[in-house]
Amino acid sequence: MKYPCLWTACATCAPIALGLLTLEAAEIDAAKLPPPAKKTVVYEKDIKPILTKACLDCHSEEAAMGDFRVDDRKAILDGGASGKAILPGQSDKSPIIHYVAHLIKKMEMPPLRQGDPLKPDQIALLRAWIDQGVKFKETDEPAKPAPKPAADTDKSTPKTKP
Repeated sequence: MKYPCLWTACATCAPIALGLLTLEAAEIDAAKLPPPAKKTVVYEKDIKPILTKACLDCHSEEAAMGDFRVDDRKAILDGGASGKAILPGQSDKSPIIHYVAHLIKKMEMPPLRQGDPLKPDQIALLRAWIDQGVKFKETDEPAKPAPKPAADTDKSTPKTKP
């Protein structure tokens, strides 16, 4: 696979290629995210232009950096070398949103100096699209929501047998 930035030689891409940076290691302040757009999002009109301009040069069938593609619904839902990028129904927890909002250092997308950062209204549209099920076509069924973490239970009180 060809990578225009030679992956491991690129300071931005090396952490991804080498698997050194994971979302779990980062603290995310979801309050810094723009809220999801309050409209029904249409992929062709609202999302495709954003992905085409900001992501497609590096994340398409021809150049799937990090084994991640944004030009195919199954591929975008499967994620890439770093794991799932989109958690349907949970845009605030979706790594792709953290990356495009520049909340994780060295994981900014598009990479710094390689493209213009997304505007808050573009991030809001992406968030709404994820929350609405990542539909590429009107006929697509919404993607199943990602499983929510189990609720914490009170572990301070030991359980006893009756």
